[in-house]
This record gives sequence, structure tokens and C-alpha cells, in this order.
Amino acid sequence: MKIPDKVRCSHILLSWDQAFESTHSRELVFAIHDAKEIIASLKGGGYTWQAAVKEHSACPHSWVSDGDLGWFKFGEVTPELWNACLICPIDELLEEPVQSPYGIHIITRTG
Repeated sequence: MKIPDKVRCSHILLSWDQAFESTHSRELVFAIHDAKEIIASLKGGGYTWQAAVKEHSACPHSWVSDGDLGWFKFGEVTPELWNACLICPIDELLEEPVQSPYGIHIITRTG
């Protein structure tokens, strides 16, 4: 498999009490639990992506653009986010949340 030069994704960031720039007091285990519930709800049609971003995302950079992080290269985002995008098929929601120093990410790859 050829590794792309750049990828694009949207995310929902759930903060937890010890995340970098934390905006929430919940413990990590609860942030992961909440992320899994949101993923299940997105897959089951209980949420639109836009509604889930507006209600749950703590990302100040992508919140206004429905979670879109734009195109990025290796090194421009955390390694956890980059690696998650490499395994996520384009236009699909990643099955599991991804932990980075900034929090728990729900990811959909868009390019």
C-alpha cells in the first residue's frame, strides 16, 4: 500500500481532564465511553455529523467548519491522528475513537 503525501479528515474532539488544553473535567475512561456512544449513534442515524460536532467537539480550530481539519501532511498533526487517517477508508467513519495528547478523536476521512 502506497502511503499518501497528504490526507484530509474531519473530527470530533472529546476533551478529558488531563488532555493538553483540556476543556472538560471527565476522566479518560468516560471520554472514551462517550466517543463510542457517539460513533454508534452516528452509524445508527441518531446524529448527523454536523450536529454531533456542534454538540460534542472541543476543537476550537475545526468546530466552525463541521470538524474539517483540511489537508495535512505527516508531521502537521499528531502521529495518532495521521496514523488513524491512513487506516480509515475515504468517506467512512473510523470504527474506534483515537486517543492523542489533545483528547479523544472521532474521525471520518474525507480525502
